Amino acid sequence: MKKIILASHGGLAEGMKATVKMLSGMDDGIYAFGFHDGEDVKEVFRQVSNMINDEDEFVIITDAPGGSVNTVLTPLVEYKNVHLISGMNTILVLSLALSAECDDSSILQNIEEGKNSIVYINDMMKETKKEESGDFFD
Repeated sequence: MKKIILASHGGLAEGMKATVKMLSGMDDGIYAFGFHDGEDVKEVFRQVSNMINDEDEFVIITDAPGGSVNTVLTPLVEYKNVHLISGMNTILVLSLALSAECDDSSILQNIEEGKNSIVYINDMMKETKKEESGDFFD
């Protein structure tokens, strides 16, 4: 069974889990761990590593590459059934949660979907206005 583990600084992971549940209805198999002020980041490692077993596939998604949460969880990639992704966003997490597959290829495709969901709306609106007006020389 695939398990999605969200890990972040502050309450992002818990909020993301709530967002995924709101949008998809999914709650089973999704876990959230936050690193908060005054805590030891190694506690996140202990909680997550205690979940790892040989029977399940684990996709761990953290908030910031190079951040303390991602760094402390990086040794878990030594397990063949653990995938670590950094750069958490809603579309990325939804895509991973809804995907039936959990291999490198499908994970990379889910990451692309997450990247493509980042849009600068101001520019998009400018392009839409140009197309509607027919004036492409502005």
